[in-house]
Amino acid sequence: MIQILEDLISNVCRMFLKNIAVKEPQTDYNDKKVLMRVCWYILKTIQNLDKVLINVKCADRSVSDEKSQYIMKQLKIVEFVCRSNERSSVINKVLKIVQWRLCQNLKEACAFIDLCVYYQLWINWFTIISSSIYNLFKKNIAFLWMLKQQQIMNKLKILLLTELIIQQLDYDSDAEDIILTVNLSKKEWGFCLMQKVKNGWCHHVC
Repeated sequence: MIQILEDLISNVCRMFLKNIAVKEPQTDYNDKKVLMRVCWYILKTIQNLDKVLINVKCADRSVSDEKSQYIMKQLKIVEFVCRSNERSSVINKVLKIVQWRLCQNLKEACAFIDLCVYYQLWINWFTIISSSIYNLFKKNIAFLWMLKQQQIMNKLKILLLTELIIQQLDYDSDAEDIILTVNLSKKEWGFCLMQKVKNGWCHHVC
């Protein structure tokens, strides 16, 4: 599918595995009306959608009717609620993490971290903060859930309760710097994309 939409990716649409997200304007143009009193931002979205569907049809492919959702105010994708210019965590998933009690065994600790990983973009230095829990996953290490691990769990809960919003990248000429942070080892790597905002803070971006 990437080859089919190669000329449209980033400007008109984005790919997520086998899913296609058609881009829409980040503004509603103050509800400006155009042809047949259709809102301008709706028309722009339909035009982008039309480009995507033409490429798919020319390649003799199809899209799923059941899975398709068009011009929605917000969508749930994986464990995020996606809106026109931002995305946030799903509330019930965050509550599940916050209500988690101490871990009795390795399986429970792995399950807790796996759930937190969905939202690690909201937590600066997530891997470093949770390193004491990750250390319990090493081979030939006895599972001992001590005060230190519990304190880390409690800290992660507090950080997730703040629920920072991830914004889309601002490509305007007067936009602030875009920053890429990386975290790697011999076996794993990770990264986080951020952008400075006018108050001097850095914001996570989609």
